Amino acid sequence: MRSDGHEGLSIEIKTPGKGVTARHLQYRHVIAIPPVWAAFLYRNRSNRDLCVLCVGMEDPKRRRSQVLRTRMPRFFVAFLLSVISLSLFVLKAPTASAATSCVNIAVIHRSTHLVFLWRVIPRSTSVETIDGKRVIRIVPRHRVHVWRHVVRIVHGKREIQNVPVKVRRVFSIVEHKTVCTTIPPPTATLSINTSSLPSTGGSVVLSFSSTNATTCSLSSTPVLWSGANPATVNCNGTYDASVASDTSQQQWAITFSATNSAGESVTSTQTLTEVAPPPPPPPPPPTATLSINTSSLPSTGGSVVLSFSSTNATTCSLSSTPVLWSGANPLAVNCNGTYDASVASDTSQQQWAITFSATNSAGQSATSTQTLTQVAPSSAPATTTLTQSQNWSGYVVPSSSSLVTQTSGEFTVPTLDCAATPNADVGIWVGTGGTGNAALLQTGVASSCVNGAQQDYGWWEEVPSNPNNAVNFTGFTVSPGDVIEASVFQMNTGAWETSVDDLTTGLTGIMRTGDGWGVSTGGSTGSFTPQGSTVGLSYSGAYTGEWIVEDPESNGSLATFADYGTVSFTNLTTSISSWSLTPGEGYEIVQANTVISTPSSPSNGAFSVTYTG
Repeated sequence: MRSDGHEGLSIEIKTPGKGVTARHLQYRHVIAIPPVWAAFLYRNRSNRDLCVLCVGMEDPKRRRSQVLRTRMPRFFVAFLLSVISLSLFVLKAPTASAATSCVNIAVIHRSTHLVFLWRVIPRSTSVETIDGKRVIRIVPRHRVHVWRHVVRIVHGKREIQNVPVKVRRVFSIVEHKTVCTTIPPPTATLSINTSSLPSTGGSVVLSFSSTNATTCSLSSTPVLWSGANPATVNCNGTYDASVASDTSQQQWAITFSATNSAGESVTSTQTLTEVAPPPPPPPPPPTATLSINTSSLPSTGGSVVLSFSSTNATTCSLSSTPVLWSGANPLAVNCNGTYDASVASDTSQQQWAITFSATNSAGQSATSTQTLTQVAPSSAPATTTLTQSQNWSGYVVPSSSSLVTQTSGEFTVPTLDCAATPNADVGIWVGTGGTGNAALLQTGVASSCVNGAQQDYGWWEEVPSNPNNAVNFTGFTVSPGDVIEASVFQMNTGAWETSVDDLTTGLTGIMRTGDGWGVSTGGSTGSFTPQGSTVGLSYSGAYTGEWIVEDPESNGSLATFADYGTVSFTNLTTSISSWSLTPGEGYEIVQANTVISTPSSPSNGAFSVTYTG
C-alpha cells in the first residue's frame, strides 16, 4: 500500500504466505481507495508478506511510528480482498471456443502468518478527584498487547525486555481458475452388406461405428423401417432391415449421424437400391389361317364353310368385302372354329374377299384372306361384246360433254398365285384418260411375284409426260388383304391430285401436280413430307374414268401377267352426271387369241375382274 497525497491510498495485492508463488495468481492489479478506508486496514509491522499501509516517509522506523492501526475485525480485510479478486476474475475470465469445454473452479491456497496477540480489557468505570472535583472516568473496552519478558544481554549487561507476543494464524486465499478441455471431432462410418436387392426384396445389415461421439442416429429417405426416423442407435453396432418385394425400382439414402459433446456432427451416407423386375418377354406373334370348303359357287348359290385357326392370339374376327352375311362386319369369332355362310342365287358373277384377323395381347395382328366367287349362269346370253385389249381389263366410262374431274373406287389387294406365275406382274388402278389422244393420270397398287414371293407397292403415273413420270411411294407398306381406296381428282386450285389410301394401315400416297409427292397419315387432305417434286408437271384432264386390272409393261414390252385370282371394284364414283356402268364399257385382256383377264357384268355399281389365263 502506498500514499498518493490527499487523493487517497492505493492497495497492491500480492500472494502471501509460504508455498504460494506468483504462478497461483492470474492477475496483478493496483487499485485506488479513499484515505478514510485506510483506517480499516491493518498490517503487522513485522510481517512483510502482507500489504503495507503507510503515510509519509519510506523509512521503516518512521513508517512504524506512523502506522495507522484499527480495531476493526481482521475478517473485513479478507472479505474485501475476496470481493476484489472475484470481480477481477469475472471481468477477465477467458471464454471457451466452440470445440472446447470449459469449467470454472475455485483453488484454495492456505498459509499462515504471524500476528500480535491482543488482550481485551473490558470496559471500566472509576471515580477520581481532579482539581478538587469529583470526576467519573470511563475506560471503554479496548485491546492491549500481550507482552512477555525476554532476557537479553546488552553490552555485557543482563536486561529484561518486554516483547509483544506473536502467534501464527492460518489464512486462506481463494483463486478462481478456468479449466478448458479440447473435445476431438467425432467420426462416423456406415456400411451395408449389399447395395442392391432384387425386386423380390430381402434383408440388409447396416453396420456403423463412431469415435468421440456421445449420441448417434440412423435416418433413411424414404423411410426404410417402421418406427422413429431418425432412429437413435448406439454409436457402434448394427441394424437389420427388411425390404419387401416390389414391381418398380426403389432407392433409399441411409445416413448415420454422430455428434460429440460440443455439438459437432458428422455423417456417413450409403445408398440401397431395389431393382425393378425385368420386363416380361413380348408375347409371340400370332398366326392366322383361313380356308373355305369351296372357292366357287354356281349362280344358284349355296352354302360355304369358313374354317379358321390361330395361335398366340387373344381376339379374332372375320370380315368380308362386300358383306357376305347379315350382322356385324367385322364379326368377332373364336380364334379356332368354323362359320357357315349362305349365298343366294344371282344372275351375275359375284366375288367376296373374306379375311380372318388374329390379334395377340401386345396388339400384333396377323391376317389370312380367301376369295369366294359366285359365277354367272353359263346359259345367260351375252348382251354385248367386251372391248379387247392387250393389257387392260375392267371398265372405262366415258363423258360426252365435260371433263371427268374425279374418279375413285375401292378394291382389296389380292394374293397372287406365285407358284403358278413365280415371276410376273399385275397393276390395279383408278384413273382418268388414257383412251384416244388423252393423257392418262392414274394411281393404285402394283403387285409382283419375284422368284415365287409376292411384293406390293403403291404408285402413281402420268403418261405421256415429259419426262414420263411413273413413281413408287417410299415407306408405303402394302400387304395382301389390305383394302385400298384410289382416286384421281382436280382440286379447287386447278391442280390435280392422285391419292392411294390404304384403309387397313392408314397410310396415304399423295401426288399433286406443280407441287410434289409423298406419304401422309392424315388421308388425302393431310400434309406429307415430299419424296419428290412435280414442279413443272401439269395435267389437262380427260373425258373418261377407268377402274382397271392391267398387265404392265416392262422394258418396253408386256410383262408376264401374274395370276391374281379375282379383284372386286366397289364404291365407284365419278364426276360424270347420271352415269352407270354398262357391259359394253367393259375391257378384257386377250393375248395370243386367249382371254386371260375378264370383267364381270356390273351389279349395283360394282364389278369384279378375274384372271382366266
